[in-house]
Amino acid sequence: VQRPIDFVLDWWLFAVCLLLYLVCMMGVAWLVCWKDMRESAAQLIRPKSPEAGKRILLERIGFIWKRLKFLHKVSVRNIMRYKKRMVMMIIGIGGCTALLIAGFGIRDTIRPIVDYQYNEITVYDASVTFLDSLDEAGEEKFLETGKEVSEDTVFLYSENVKADTSDGEQSITLAAFSREPEGFIDLHRGNSRVEFPGKGKAVINYRFAKEYGIKEGSSITLKGSDGTEFTVEISGIFDNYIFNYVFMSEETYESLTGAKALPNTAYVNFKEDQDGHAASATLLEDDDVANVSVSADMISRITGMLDALNYIVLTVLVCAGALAFIVLYNLTNITIIERSREIATLKVLGFYVNEQNSYVFRENIILTGISALCGIPMGMALLSYVMSQIKMNSFYFGCRLNW
Repeated sequence: VQRPIDFVLDWWLFAVCLLLYLVCMMGVAWLVCWKDMRESAAQLIRPKSPEAGKRILLERIGFIWKRLKFLHKVSVRNIMRYKKRMVMMIIGIGGCTALLIAGFGIRDTIRPIVDYQYNEITVYDASVTFLDSLDEAGEEKFLETGKEVSEDTVFLYSENVKADTSDGEQSITLAAFSREPEGFIDLHRGNSRVEFPGKGKAVINYRFAKEYGIKEGSSITLKGSDGTEFTVEISGIFDNYIFNYVFMSEETYESLTGAKALPNTAYVNFKEDQDGHAASATLLEDDDVANVSVSADMISRITGMLDALNYIVLTVLVCAGALAFIVLYNLTNITIIERSREIATLKVLGFYVNEQNSYVFRENIILTGISALCGIPMGMALLSYVMSQIKMNSFYFGCRLNW
């Protein structure tokens, strides 16, 4: 049975958008009417005279101005002569460019997180969950079961704990390793390596630290499921994109809580010639194993979830393209109507058809280029804002934009 979809509307955002729309549309109509109504009837009947030409700054740069062709000089002067149209073009096409950059940026930000997470950070092949915590005999038994398929194994105690933050208690996964998880988890921040914490210290993932103002050298209070509270110093902050983690050694956990950190989880790297699912079936033969999660399955599952992102990006791109078409069509149409006498004069003077066309379209091409350049920082700002609003407990996306 399919559950009904709940549609949620942000009334505050809706009100802001509606108000801006009304102000822009009604404001423009009011300004035009106010300006025309101040004119006399005779003035309104007469054709509107074109804008007066003026010297522009580029003319004072002789070594550039002298090298321009005559028609190019005319185009540059016309661009500066119709300043309102230039501003409208920059705002319109710049906004379209911003939408395009934001659309591609959303894709560039979200799609690679699976590769970053499972190829650069959590590089183990499988995660094993046990029914109960293992003692040394249980560890030996598990290693004996998987010796034919596993290359290396690290045991850890894992528990969902509550972290005392500035926004109250927040859930985070604590992992206490029996040894440094070299080859299973690559701790780094950008291109800098993050050292595995020593006794009495822990490391935490960047997303959690950034959101709740946790820095290197500060302390954080954790509360276990049994109500045990302890405070640990953060010695490093590492990159992580899926789930939130705080890592420490078993020795640190035991010294802070007074409880034995018996392993209930294991990370396993399979031998090169092993099939992941066949190897996981071998591990499941151990009576203590409750579940085996193969990283390849997680990659496939999350990738499938993120594939829906393509429809969002496509929608943004289509809307941006349609908006650009409308802006260029309207501005070109206005230009031709207002300057029909100029174009007629060009025909009388004997300009060729391609020269007449370039008289109008050269200005559009130049203004489109300028507008696109202005839209790049607008798009980066929009992308940064959009990604800052996408907050999920299980994922951290950051903000990326490929060339």
